[in-house]
Amino acid sequence: MKLNFAIRKLFALFLFALLLFCCKDKQRDPIEIETEEVAILLKKHGYNNEHVEQPEELKAICQEKQRTVKDSTNYYRLAEVIALCDFYSNRLDTAMNVFNSIFDFCNKKDSTDIRIATLEAHSYIDMGSFYTQMEKTDSSLYYLQKGVNAAKRQDNVKLEAVAYINIAANQYQTGNYAMAASNYRNALLVIDTLDYNNKKTLDRPCYFGLAR
Repeated sequence: MKLNFAIRKLFALFLFALLLFCCKDKQRDPIEIETEEVAILLKKHGYNNEHVEQPEELKAICQEKQRTVKDSTNYYRLAEVIALCDFYSNRLDTAMNVFNSIFDFCNKKDSTDIRIATLEAHSYIDMGSFYTQMEKTDSSLYYLQKGVNAAKRQDNVKLEAVAYINIAANQYQTGNYAMAASNYRNALLVIDTLDYNNKKTLDRPCYFGLAR
């Protein structure tokens, strides 16, 4: 009898826990859910930070998703990836125009909002990387430093490290080896606060740069 009562009690607790879980899921912010959907979509179709495997295909997917998203930050997050696709498809002017529209959007929003600051930091770093590849050093450093500042505002250590690594690569490319070494060390200082998986990905270019 006591055993049956204990089983019924455990079953009741399980049902209660399941109910709480379901209620919590229903109460989730729709924007949060949409943001996750966008991230999953991008990962599924080969987007990994700044790397784009099939730009034309990914651009079409992002444009299709833009038609259904309800949150403006998610819309411009997709626009950022579209700009990357345009760059890798050698449509430089189109890419720059898209990035300028992202900056206009971010400037009208609260810069302390984490999602806005992340979008802004990503876009500045992308722009800086583009100018580095085009060998426009001053423009590159200008946008990469803005990327550092935006990443610091939201305490995004990973993005801050990425910006420093890009700055160092730019300076090495132009023969400013002392400043390049200094910024590789700046990157390592912030990388040291990351978990192992992120650390091993980001510290390699730093050590390689310092060893050259």
